[in-house]
Formats: sequence, C-alpha cells, structure tokens
Amino acid sequence: MKKLFLLLILTFTTLSVHAKWILVATNEDVDIFVKTDSIKRKSHMVTYWETFNYKSIQKVDEKQYSSLKIKNETNCNTEENRTLFMAVYSESMGLGQVIDSFKTDKEGFREIIPDSLAHIVFQFVCSKK
Repeated sequence: MKKLFLLLILTFTTLSVHAKWILVATNEDVDIFVKTDSIKRKSHMVTYWETFNYKSIQKVDEKQYSSLKIKNETNCNTEENRTLFMAVYSESMGLGQVIDSFKTDKEGFREIIPDSLAHIVFQFVCSKK
C-alpha cells in the first residue's frame, strides 16, 4: 500500500511539473502567466491559456477577485487576438472559488496594441513552434 501511495505522489508531481505556467509579462498591477503546454499552433493561428494574477484585490459588481484564466486565440500574421473563454477566481493563480465564467467565442478579433502587455504575450506565443 505504501508503494502504491508513493507511486501516486510521484505521478501527480511529475504531471504538475509538465503543466508549467511561465511569467511572460508584468507591470505594477498584474503578472501575466502563459501555460506553455496549452500553446497550440495551426498555421498562423495560436490558441493558449493565460492567467492574470492581480497584485491587489479587484472588484466588479461588489464581487472581489484576484485572478483570471483566459483562453485566447491569436492571429500571428495580423497581430490580432480574441478571447474564447474567461473564468474569474477568488484566489491568485486561478485558485479558490470560480466567481464567474464567460464563453466569448463569438467575440471578434481586436488589434494588439504595440508595447502593451498583450503585445509581449503575443510575441511569446507566436515565437513558439
């Protein structure tokens, strides 16, 4: 039984190391992480998950939250992106309660502003093959 328990611990430890969140962009308000094993490329289109980890508690409609997890789709040729899904979390790094979630796949593409945090993320995900 102890060997089985040890095997399970090692398996889950190995899996959690593979699913790596990398800090890609930061400013005084937020750190933005990209889940490297979520980056999927089809020609010039890239989908990926990112986490916005706020440095202070955020509020909207009397609800407090500390982080967002967002699935994005980016066009590396036109420097545009759109949000496909967003979840709002009570704790840092997408932990705690899900405060709200939105499926936004009907949202259109929007231009990525040069020299913005979104542009830094764009450069990171589009450089991955």
